[in-house]
Amino acid sequence: MVAFLVNRMRTVFQTVYKSLVFFVFIASFFLFPSMSLAETTPYRTAGWVDSVGDPSYTNLDKCQKTDGEYCNRTGETKKGATLYFGWLVI
Repeated sequence: MVAFLVNRMRTVFQTVYKSLVFFVFIASFFLFPSMSLAETTPYRTAGWVDSVGDPSYTNLDKCQKTDGEYCNRTGETKKGATLYFGWLVI
């Protein structure tokens, strides 16, 4: 009889322990959703901007400023050209 009670208590303890471990594991996804950190640098305007492709971008001088202006595309297509930004002015 004692062996049965000890065995039964062990089974209950293992069940409670497994449930607790499972709960902590699942709760960790909600309590700590993102553990990744990213370092960023302060914004710096581009020293130069270039465009390659067809149709290419126009008004590249406006891409270097933070005045709300944008580089323009010629033509209706949205593929075929690439913008290159650099900070080193030679």
